[in-house]
Amino acid sequence: MWFRPDQVGDFGETWLESVGRALLVAQLFEDLVKRTLFWYDVATELPSLGSLEARAFLEKAARATEEPFESRLARATDLLKARYKLSDEHAKLLREAKDARNFFAHDAALLGIEVARGGESVAKEHVRFRSELDVLIRAYNLLSAWAYEFEEREPAPGSFARRYPRTLEAWVLEPIRRPLAGN
Repeated sequence: MWFRPDQVGDFGETWLESVGRALLVAQLFEDLVKRTLFWYDVATELPSLGSLEARAFLEKAARATEEPFESRLARATDLLKARYKLSDEHAKLLREAKDARNFFAHDAALLGIEVARGGESVAKEHVRFRSELDVLIRAYNLLSAWAYEFEEREPAPGSFARRYPRTLEAWVLEPIRRPLAGN
């Protein structure tokens, strides 16, 4: 049956605004996975290649960023674990972030519509939303710190990296914070 925008209601609109913000974080996370793989490939292979081989390699590395996200994330996790001694905790976080990304890409918007129609518990779905968001933001923050260190050749600013997850979470949740306070 057809989706009826006139039935979304005020809460559905605010939920969808937060979902859109969370989806942006999911896309930023996915982009950092691509960049991490690209720079890993460049850093490990390029120094040993001649100029013609280097050009072919860069083209191949760029194409590799087009593989399906789950394959990229699995490859990135395996490479980082092998080469940079990625901790089990960080590997687990990145795998969980894949599931969180999928939640925002495939489920979160529809849950908001169900909540707005009264079919789901607002409190229950808000807890899931925040839980998935927390995982996604922590993984994005981790990759952002690594990207900063790689690109700037200096440690990531610790105080900023510690505050950033709370700042980003507040921004994503801001649209639904007021309506939920009334429940």
